[in-house]
Amino acid sequence: MRYSLVNATALGFDLVRMPGGAQVAEVLLAACAATPSELALLGRHHPGAGRTARWEAARRRSLDLRPTLSTTDVSADAVAHAASDADAASSLVTRLAEAPLGSLDALDHFVRHDALEGIAPGTDHDLAADVLVDAATAGYCSTLLDGVERRRLAAPFVQGRREGLVPTPAPTVPAVRRLLEDLRGWGPVEWAEMDGVLDAVRASTSGWSEAMHEAGWAAHLSGRVRTAAVSQLQAVSAYAASGLTPTQAAFGAWNALSGVVQALVVADLLGEPELDLLVRPWLLVRGHDPRPPAGQEPPRR
Repeated sequence: MRYSLVNATALGFDLVRMPGGAQVAEVLLAACAATPSELALLGRHHPGAGRTARWEAARRRSLDLRPTLSTTDVSADAVAHAASDADAASSLVTRLAEAPLGSLDALDHFVRHDALEGIAPGTDHDLAADVLVDAATAGYCSTLLDGVERRRLAAPFVQGRREGLVPTPAPTVPAVRRLLEDLRGWGPVEWAEMDGVLDAVRASTSGWSEAMHEAGWAAHLSGRVRTAAVSQLQAVSAYAASGLTPTQAAFGAWNALSGVVQALVVADLLGEPELDLLVRPWLLVRGHDPRPPAGQEPPRR
């Protein structure tokens, strides 16, 4: 599967199940926010000769050791079947907790053609893209590479960050900012509450998919696709800080939270039935409505 700004919730699903997923999200957020001048300066930290060989080595490792997960594997029917069969359940838990929907190639494409979309290609662009891809690879393949390999891939980006060349976008939707701040402070009580609502979330998978489609379409029509994608990547970082686990993400926690985030980005455009369905998990866990007050201005694009 190809990652894109449009399906950033799927990219987020992969990242929240990876030990290095929050690191990847940080790099992708920087790529989404970078200006041409920042990219030009970041490109000066390009590692030069040997970079392609190191990235290709990581790519081969990822192909050998990380079978991908199909969307069929995460369907409601597959989860229901696993619930009635112990062997199927064990196999599905392992696959859901570990196997990605996308690939390292898909991540490379996302950085170069989605995150950096709108920035004219050129030498500076290409060099900075290599730096960003390498840093994202260090996190994406963190379980497959040793410490030396990870540090070598990430070093140019880390140096650029030390020099203030790596932007960190703030949430542009106030309701999303408040929700993610809340999520970062979760503890055992909230974890248990989330476990309690996952069955209800899985039971409404079909409706959730349709509501997410409507929310994605609303983001497209309103020019908020990038805003929505950035919000999803920021949710990855908040998820990692919340203490929720990859297994919880695999069995519904990420979809539940991702749906709330997507709904808040287009809350002024989404129909009430879809909006109610997408924010319901938050209401069940936290007991309050995350939606902005009626009449709030739409977010910046």
